[in-house]
Order: sequence, then C-alpha cells, then structure tokens
Amino acid sequence: MQSPEAVLAAYVAAWNAHDMKAFANLFSEDADFVNAYGDWWRGREVLQAKNSEAHDSYYARTRLRTEALVIRPIDEKVVLVESRWILHGDTRAKRDERHGFVTLVMTKDEDRWRIRLAQNTERQQPSIAEPGEQADQK
Repeated sequence: MQSPEAVLAAYVAAWNAHDMKAFANLFSEDADFVNAYGDWWRGREVLQAKNSEAHDSYYARTRLRTEALVIRPIDEKVVLVESRWILHGDTRAKRDERHGFVTLVMTKDEDRWRIRLAQNTERQQPSIAEPGEQADQK
C-alpha cells in the first residue's frame, strides 16, 4: 500500500468482503491485534485464523465503515492512525449497530505501509462529549 489512507480503505474492503487472508496481509508478520473485547492476538497467522473463525460465523454478514480519520506522523516511517468505526450485522449484538474506535500503528518498509499494531475499543455509552458537542451535566 502506498499510503496509510489506502491501508485503512483496504482494511475496510477486506472486512466487508470477509477475506481474512487479504485482511491479514495488511499487517506485518509480527503484528499485534487487540479486538474490541480485549483479546490480544500476536502474529499475522493468528490474527488471520481468529478473524476467519469470526467471519465464518457471527461476522459473516457484517458491514464495516470508518469515519473521522486522523493520521499523526511519528516519523517518516511510523504513523498513528485513529478512526471511528460502525459495524452492522453482528449476530451476537443486541443492537443493529456497534460503534467504536480503532487505533493503528503503521510502519513503512521499503514502499509499503503495514499495520504493526491494531487496538479496537467498542464504544459503550458516551461518557464525554464528541468534539463540538456539549457535555451532559449529570
């Protein structure tokens, strides 16, 4: 991938195609992946296997989209990518939509960006205001 934005777009496309081999190939060989439930998977093979299990069952009909992308360069070969996600179709969920955040650390090897670390956090009930919103005074 030529840019961090392209990697995130490919992440969403692979998820929505339920192609966990393509999804896993966006990650470095020794990547760390923490899912929204706090499970920590180490290595591309493990994250491919675990995500494949999920996409063969409760994620089989999910659709993912991301918004509010922020890219923060650490140096010329490392960036921090933050994005909100919305997931539809999780058969285990009590709601049709799940919301959360993903933080990705991407590193550039030669001319290719790869994900070195992914940290997902599912948003439960808002405790602070979104940027531009007024916080509840409870």
